[in-house]
Amino acid sequence: MQIMENEDSVPEAVLHKKVLLPEEFINIEDGRRVGGDIRIGDLSGDGRMDFLVYKSLGGIKPSFLGAFTLEGEVLWSLGDKEF
Repeated sequence: MQIMENEDSVPEAVLHKKVLLPEEFINIEDGRRVGGDIRIGDLSGDGRMDFLVYKSLGGIKPSFLGAFTLEGEVLWSLGDKEF
């Protein structure tokens, strides 16, 4: 993967692939689609990258966790996505 740099010689992010959140993990707030924070890791143990959506009410305790594959297949979810 090539890393791009801007005029200040600071590495810039390079988009590898767009990943859509599963619809059941999305909230609509003031007309905007909101998903939450995303973490990356192998959550299914198959050696492939999966995603974890994390939502909280402002503290350190999550109110919702949801895992899905690169293809958008829901692995599991826990908690209330509506907050």
